[in-house]
This record gives sequence, C-alpha cells and structure tokens, in this order.
Amino acid sequence: PSDPNLAQLPKKGEGVKFRENFLPHKKDAVMVSIDFAGQELRQGAGQSLDANMLACFVGDNLKDMHSMTASGAMEKKWGRKKLDELISEFGQDGGDDYALFLRLRKLAGDEHKDAVAKLADDLRKSAKNVNFGAQYDAQAPKLAETLVIPVADAQTFLDAKFAMFPRFEEWKDEVKDEVKALGYATTCMGARRHLREALLSDNKWDVEKALRQGPNFKIQGSSAEQTKLAIARVWRSGVLFKYDVVFFAPIHDELVFSVHKDHAVEVIRIFHDAMTQPYGNLPVPFLGSISLGPNFGEQYEAGDEFIEENIKEILAKIFGEEVATTE
Repeated sequence: PSDPNLAQLPKKGEGVKFRENFLPHKKDAVMVSIDFAGQELRQGAGQSLDANMLACFVGDNLKDMHSMTASGAMEKKWGRKKLDELISEFGQDGGDDYALFLRLRKLAGDEHKDAVAKLADDLRKSAKNVNFGAQYDAQAPKLAETLVIPVADAQTFLDAKFAMFPRFEEWKDEVKDEVKALGYATTCMGARRHLREALLSDNKWDVEKALRQGPNFKIQGSSAEQTKLAIARVWRSGVLFKYDVVFFAPIHDELVFSVHKDHAVEVIRIFHDAMTQPYGNLPVPFLGSISLGPNFGEQYEAGDEFIEENIKEILAKIFGEEVATTE
C-alpha cells in the first residue's frame, strides 16, 4: 500500500513480510536496524528502583525478568503435586523456585526432559506477555483475551508478577498520586503530558484512564524522548553527510537505515553509540540490538554489543566476499 504506517510494521509472524518491501538505497548497501533492547522494561526498572527488576539489568549475575515471573506462577499453573515431582526429580537448591525454573528450561537429552523444558519455556512466553501488559495496567480479562488463556490463568501470572516486583506497583501508585496533585505527568527529562481536564471529568472512566496514563507516559514518553535524543546525536555526529547512508525512520524502538557495505562498520558503530548513552540519570544501562540484511525483513542478528568482527561476518555472508571498511 502507499503511505504505510511505519509504527504498525510487525516484527514477528506473517506480517514481517511487509518489512521485506523496504530495500537498501542502492545495490551494494544493506538495511540495518538497531533497537533498544528491553527499553521500556529498563525504563520501568530505572524509574521505580524495584530491586528485583534492577537485578535483571544491573550487576554481574543478571536475572531474567520473564523467568522470575514464570517461576512465581509454577505452583498455581502446574499444581503442587506436579511441582513436587519436578523438585524430586531435578532438585531444588535451598527452595529457590527461580533456580529450579532455569534448570528446567535447560533440560535436554531425552523425550521426557525435552517435554519438561518445553513446558517451562511455554510458561516463560506467557509470563513475558504478562510482564509487558501488566506494566501498563492491563487486567486479567484483557490479558486472557490477548494470550487466549483462561482469565484465572491470566490472574495467576499477574499475582506472580506483582509478588515478584512489588516496588514497581508502589511506584505506579506514587505517580498516580503525583498526577492527581499536579494535573500532569512528566518524562525523566521534564516533558509534560497535561491530564487536568480528564482528571476533572464527571466521568469516572475518564478519570481512571487519565491516572493510568501517568505511569504509562513516564515510561513510554521517556522511551520516545530517549529515541529522539539518540537521533539528535546521530545528526550532530555528521555521519549522514560523511558516509553513504540513508536514514529511514525510527520504527517502534528501532532506528532503521541503509548504508553502503564499505561504510557499514563505522556507521553502525556511530549509530550504536548514539543509542546506548545513559539517559535521565537512570541507574540502568541501555543496549542496542544490531541486525542487518539485504532488506528490512531478512535480517541477521549481530548482538547487543558493537563487535566489528560480527558485522564483517554478516556482510561477507550477504555479499559472498570480504567487505572493505572505511575508517
């Protein structure tokens, strides 16, 4: 279609084929995407200072947020009897459900172990969707509809999420109180979303919606602000004029551009550096997941860190030859 909505380009499933229509600006160029890895979850952790959320992004032994929620839902979802059987068979260190869950996900070697690992992996997938939805106050009925699961199961995941990350829920309530007092919500850098008119409405649904928008704007507005700052750094770097590169657009949490193969390494380095700078004094690092390919749909992953050899290997795979680099 003409004039497509870039914000609705799917990242998974059949819809990803739409991305294949976005091609490099010339024959010897590649399409590159660098996206903020877990941007909104990192924003939530950094702003709320929830200890368990921070443990997923800060420190030497990082935890997996989605596995944490899943481990908290194991007993209710699988039943105590099933869980006891798994503990008896595979062990549990000091009653640590999280460690047990990680062990179950790594099982392999025979049909039984593969089945248990898949059971754990499926539980994590559901927990991941709940973590993202609950961040913006999605309730059990809505999550059940989205995930195509019973409402009771959705509530089980929500209960596990709330128990695992209690400070995040307290933070959301504090932001709502702040919105009531001020009539607006702010990003980390001070941009405002005015909500006073809705807060003064006689319609209680409008009021509740405005209160939900407070924490949502804190996270989503700050994420958008962070993306704009990254684009500004790219512009100020002069990379768009010094090298053979065409910046397409910010899409979701990605910056997308086309670059000549000989300039790709240096341009990717500059874009990646612009996206991974600290933001808003938040105590969490921000990562940029790099991928590149012959079009925007067919992409090869190069990792969250800028590693020159990874980029060169993918370029060689795409063009079937060693690619020159421009310093």
